[in-house]
Amino acid sequence: MPGVLLGFPIGHALIKRVSSETFRRVCMSFDAYLVSFGLSRTLIEFGIAPGVAYQLLVATAIVDTSLLWTFFRGRSRAARSLHDEPLELAA
Repeated sequence: MPGVLLGFPIGHALIKRVSSETFRRVCMSFDAYLVSFGLSRTLIEFGIAPGVAYQLLVATAIVDTSLLWTFFRGRSRAARSLHDEPLELAA
């Protein structure tokens, strides 16, 4: 309950300041880390794959970092091309 009471106003304030797509991507990234950590702990608890359980978390971090890097790099590249384009004047 405290997480919801704190997270909701913070999320509401952030969504006004950043684009909704960026907010979604960062939230999904956080969710991926939570799920992979939980799955790693479950694999260890049940003894299914205790030796490689945290490698799942590392793999998630690598894939997620790559996806976020591509997303933010593409956004900055698009912003630069918009900034560098000459303005066309309507006749």
